[in-house]
Parts: sequence; structure tokens; C-alpha cells
Amino acid sequence: RPDLGQHEQALAELSTPPPDPNQKGQTPARLCYVYAEVLLALGRRDEALQWFINAAAADIEGVTDAEDRITELTN
Repeated sequence: RPDLGQHEQALAELSTPPPDPNQKGQTPARLCYVYAEVLLALGRRDEALQWFINAAAADIEGVTDAEDRITELTN
């Protein structure tokens, strides 16, 4: 959906159920990351930052660049 510019629909799909910020591993990290990307595309920067933080915390294998995205959004 995001590739088609359908950010609201993407958020609706990702929110049912929303990613669990307490889970760790590759899949939870990627889900939190894409959730953050969609929020950012919708102009919801503060929420996106929190979900990039969640993605970084879940990303124990280093599969995302969530840390870099956090730096971008906080500088």
C-alpha cells in the first residue's frame, strides 16, 4: 500500500492488530519499522520517532537502519 501512496490504508492494515513494541527479533523489528515509515509519510513525526525507537529495540539482529532514522529525526 505505501508503494501505491495508500498510506491511510497501510496504517489501517498494520494496526489490526498493531505491532507489539515488546517483542524482539527480525519480524517485530521490521513491522515496527514499516509502521514508523507509514506514520512518517502521514506527517505523524512524533509517533513515527517512537516506532523507530521500538524498531531499534526489537532489532537484535541489526536488520534495519532504525538507529539511523532515529538520528535523522532527532537532529
